[in-house]
Amino acid sequence: MESFKPVLEKIKRIKNEKGYTNEMLAKKAGIPLSTLNKILSSVIKDPKIGTIIAITDALNIDINSLIYPKMENSNETAKTTDSLNYLAEDYKLNFDDISFIQRYINLSTENRHKFLSLLKILANDDKSSRIPQLKKPDHILSVEEKRRIVEYELSLEEKKQYR
Repeated sequence: MESFKPVLEKIKRIKNEKGYTNEMLAKKAGIPLSTLNKILSSVIKDPKIGTIIAITDALNIDINSLIYPKMENSNETAKTTDSLNYLAEDYKLNFDDISFIQRYINLSTENRHKFLSLLKILANDDKSSRIPQLKKPDHILSVEEKRRIVEYELSLEEKKQYR
């Protein structure tokens, strides 16, 4: 598919800028190396969106920046990513933790405030509430627990969009 070519070129450029090998990127994205190689060599001309999202997450870029040129990573984003990497080392964060924080950073200011409001609701001790409750410090939550919370928050956002 010809329309995928500019996206593919941006992925290759960013991969090279970050100094990733195909092996490193495939591992970080959680996709088979053979699949990544086929995408980057244009054997697969129309990759699945989930695969592209995994690649953009591994590159710490917003998928929209591949499609909309005005959203390309700026120096400020690069500085934020560098700072995040240092913090990740200090606090021994895993890839899922870093990815979660990166997604939070990429939220608009308004959505960050909404997210924090949701966290306050989740931390509420009201046992009768149907909202998932945080029962232990966030850094102790399992990846699955964190995903469940984020999925719940995203579903709330989607519901608000249709009102």
